[in-house]
Order: sequence, then structure tokens, then C-alpha cells
Amino acid sequence: MVYFDAGKAAEEYIMHLLYETDTKGKFQAEFLFSANALVPMGRNIPHSEVDSAFKATRQTSLVLEWLSNFIVSKALLGDSQVSLYWIKNRNKRTTSFIRNRVH
Repeated sequence: MVYFDAGKAAEEYIMHLLYETDTKGKFQAEFLFSANALVPMGRNIPHSEVDSAFKATRQTSLVLEWLSNFIVSKALLGDSQVSLYWIKNRNKRTTSFIRNRVH
């Protein structure tokens, strides 16, 4: 499970590995990885949200390669309505930065 978020000053993503314990229906979460970065001056929050989602997705792909025998599903969680709108509406004309990250 990966949660990504961004604000005016920074962006981050946090990755946890969730697994079922020996007790049926009981799960455990282990911290795997996190990363954060400062946002360049003048960038708006939706751009940073898309960049954070892109970085989280790229890192998730790597972890899935490393642990492919163990991981059976993935979940990426974010909270930006604007960047999610950009992702779901690829036909809408946006800047090169947004198109590159979305695709």
C-alpha cells in the first residue's frame, strides 16, 4: 500500500507492506520505504500531486519486481481531486509536464 501527497512546500510518498498473520482475518503492516522532496518555487499543488503520484508509482513497480513472489496486489492512495481528474480525462489538453506524468 502506497500513500502519496503533496503540498505547497513538499511532496512525499510512504510505502507499507500489508500481510495476513497466522490468525485468520488479522493483518500486520510493515513500513517499507518513504521519500520526500521539496517542491520547486512557484509550482502549484496539483502539479506536485501528479509528480508525487508518478514517483510513488515508479517505486511501487520496482518493489513489485523485487517481491513478485510475495506481493499479490497493490494500492496507491492519494487525495488530490485535480490531479485525479487529469489522470481520468486524458483527452483534456494540459501542459507537457502534466501529460508526461499522466501517461
